Amino acid sequence: MLSVTPVDLHRLLCDGPVTLIDVRGPAEFGAVHAVGAVNLPMAELLVPGRLAHLSPEGPTYVICKSGGRSRMAIQTLEAMGLGNLFNVTGGTDAWIAAGLPVQGDLARVG
Repeated sequence: MLSVTPVDLHRLLCDGPVTLIDVRGPAEFGAVHAVGAVNLPMAELLVPGRLAHLSPEGPTYVICKSGGRSRMAIQTLEAMGLGNLFNVTGGTDAWIAAGLPVQGDLARVG
């Protein structure tokens, strides 16, 4: 499985748009998320039409809280024929720890 650190992904985001999906639930995502992330909860990966905006060839970056759900999501996405998927190492927790920009309220993160 391919991976990328939050710092390296942030550099890519600074160079131009990338596809970054956050597979956490809406409440978690709404509380705080990496700038540039789009919410696509794990539970919705198999819903018809929800992946229409993803390129089959990628690259697509997948993030969650700490890396577990994003690894599972990547396995699901690969089984659906998507490629060039990158797990964000350490997830949103690592993104925040690195001091990278977020949307939301860090005071609500527990």
